[in-house]
Amino acid sequence: MSISQSDNQRLLPASLSLLLALACGLIVANIYYAQPLVGPISASIGLSPQAAGLIVTMTQIGYGVGLLFVVPLGDLFESMVKRTLGVKDLGHLLPGHGGMLDRIDGLLFALPTLYYLAHFLKLS
Repeated sequence: MSISQSDNQRLLPASLSLLLALACGLIVANIYYAQPLVGPISASIGLSPQAAGLIVTMTQIGYGVGLLFVVPLGDLFESMVKRTLGVKDLGHLLPGHGGMLDRIDGLLFALPTLYYLAHFLKLS
């Protein structure tokens, strides 16, 4: 099966694919980097091992909940906007990918949710 010239133009360059894969890997790995450090940190500040383990566990659960429920809301909202406007792509910066908003639509609801969660937990 051969790839036509128009299909070939829609493919991401290998360097961009590698960069995106590396960024995703680092984001997910960052959640797990705390596990080996939580013991010494909890001992130095007088936190029980159970409470320290709960912090890491809740971080992982929160990440999973965000991926499952919050991020898809941005995609659904962006799709609703495109249907309402009757267009397939909202831009020409990334042809065949639905426009730039299609690349960041998961952030439309994830970032405000993170902000209000941090505000609610008094982290800001």
